[in-house]
Amino acid sequence: AVSELAGPFEVFAISQATDQDESPVYHRIVSGDCNNDFGISLLTGQLYVKKTLQRRRQAVYELEIEASDGVFTATQTVTVIVDESELNG
Repeated sequence: AVSELAGPFEVFAISQATDQDESPVYHRIVSGDCNNDFGISLLTGQLYVKKTLQRRRQAVYELEIEASDGVFTATQTVTVIVDESELNG
């Protein structure tokens, strides 16, 4: 889960992939982020917030993440739940 209050570039998850011959593994979001709300570090797989999230607009995302060493490719689905902010005025 990630809070609506998460700021830009706040890391909230990591996609982990390894390669037997220790070649670099590259990550990317291939689907599920039609609002371009998230980013992923190409080499580390760190998922981060790109802009302010609004639970009212979208409460759950199903991000399909691809990891590839240039020869082999694997995908995984990451479910992201946006937690409602609890601002007390």
